[in-house]
Amino acid sequence: MTIRNEDQSKNTIEGALKKGETVKFSLVGSVCISRDFNDPKSESERQVIYVSYLGTERILKEHFALWEDLWKGDIEIEGDDEAQLVARSALFNLYSNALENSRLSISPMGLSGTFYSGHIFWDSEIWMYPPLLFLNQSHAKSMIDYRTDRLKAAENRAMTYGYKGAMFPWESDDKGEEATPINALTGQFEHHITADVAVALWHYYNMTQDKDWLIKEGSPLMRKIAEFWTSRASKNTNGSYSIRYVIGADEYAEGVDDNAFTNAAAKKALKYATLASAICGKTALHIWKEISDNLVIGQMQNGVTQEYQGYKGETIKQADANLLAYPLGIITDPKQIKKDLEYYAAKVDQ
Repeated sequence: MTIRNEDQSKNTIEGALKKGETVKFSLVGSVCISRDFNDPKSESERQVIYVSYLGTERILKEHFALWEDLWKGDIEIEGDDEAQLVARSALFNLYSNALENSRLSISPMGLSGTFYSGHIFWDSEIWMYPPLLFLNQSHAKSMIDYRTDRLKAAENRAMTYGYKGAMFPWESDDKGEEATPINALTGQFEHHITADVAVALWHYYNMTQDKDWLIKEGSPLMRKIAEFWTSRASKNTNGSYSIRYVIGADEYAEGVDDNAFTNAAAKKALKYATLASAICGKTALHIWKEISDNLVIGQMQNGVTQEYQGYKGETIKQADANLLAYPLGIITDPKQIKKDLEYYAAKVDQ
C-alpha cells in the first residue's frame, strides 16, 4: 500500500486488499502559528514527523492517559443520564480548550467556532473559570495567568481613557488590547470586566491558598484594579458613590448610571484588594473601603433590585441584577433572590 500526494492539496491512499484482509491507517496533523514559532511551517512538519515515528499505539496510549488524569475532575449525577451527558459534554469542552502552563484563557465557543476570533471576554472569568477552579486548578491558573501577563496593556488602556490603575478590554486580543468592533460601544463602556478579573483572582487564592502567588502576582494586579475603580467612581452629595455611563451585562442599555452588576462587581474588587493587601503585609487605601461600602445599588418601589438607575421595566438582554446573588454573593436573602428572579424572568428578551 502506498500514499501519494498528487497535487500538494490532497493525499491519496492506494493499495490492493485480499478478501478478509483489514488495513489500519492514521492521519497526523499539527498546527503552529507565528506567535509561538519563527518558522511555524517547519515546526508543524517536525511535529508530524515526531508523532509518526512514535507510532499510533504509543500516541493513543499517552493521549488516553492524559484524559484519564483530566477526568479525575468530574461531575457525577445519579439517576439522570441526560444531565450526566450534558455535564460531561460541558467539561469535555472546557478541558479541550484549556492547557496547563499555557498562560492562555478560553474564548466564547472555544475552538468550536470563529465568531469571537479567539478573543477573551468576561465569560472566561465568570462562567468558564469557576468549574475549572474546582476541578482542575492548573488549567484555571493558566486562565488568570492570561490576565496577569497583560497588566501593562491594561495599565496603558486606563491611562489613555484618563483613569488610573488597570482597565481591561471588553474583548481582549492576544496582546491584551481592545479588539471590539468599532461600531459596538461595549469596547468603550462595558467596564465590569475589570472587576470580574479581580473576583477571579481572589477566588484562585481562596481555593489554593498560594500566598507566594498572591504576593507576586495576584495582589499587585488587584491593587491596580482597585486604583481603576477609585478613579472611575464619583462621590455623590449624600456620601454615596456612583459609576456613571456604563454598559452592563444587559447590553441593550447603553450609557446608564449605577448598573447593578457593574457596581456590585466593583464593590467586590475593592473589598478583595483590601483583603489581599492585608495578607501580603501591604497597606490598603482607606478610600477602597469607603467606595466599596457606599456604591449605589438601587431598588425599585416594588422592592426588586434595580437593573440600573432609571430602569422602569424595559426588555433586557440578560438579567445582570440577578447576578448579585450568584456569582457575586452580595444578595443572600432567599426572599430577595426569589423576588428578583421572578421579576426579571419576564423581562429578559426571549
